[in-house]
Amino acid sequence: MESFNVTNVLEFGAMGFGFLLAYLCYGLIRAEQDRPEPREGILNKISLYMVLSVFLVGFGIVGQVLPSNDTKELKKQLKLEAEARKVVETQLREVCYHVRTSDWLNSMPEARKSLQRDCPK
Repeated sequence: MESFNVTNVLEFGAMGFGFLLAYLCYGLIRAEQDRPEPREGILNKISLYMVLSVFLVGFGIVGQVLPSNDTKELKKQLKLEAEARKVVETQLREVCYHVRTSDWLNSMPEARKSLQRDCPK
């Protein structure tokens, strides 16, 4: 089997760690079976170790599928920011309307042009 970079495997989190443990189990089982007489107790311990690695892979998959609290918090924050943006836009429209309709702006044509360019309709 071609060698692989352990750090690349561990970048996958619990799934990568579980895979790495399973790969090491494979090496242990292979080495034990190459003995003239495999030891039953060692094979049982290796099997237990393999169950742990399979559990870690399953845990990693579930962790990837289920949304985390960080995702929920991010969605909540994005919703609040969208609501705040709507409030600010509404207030900007109101301010622009009041400034447009005031008499003092009629005496300043440059300010009127700037306001027409910058304020939403």
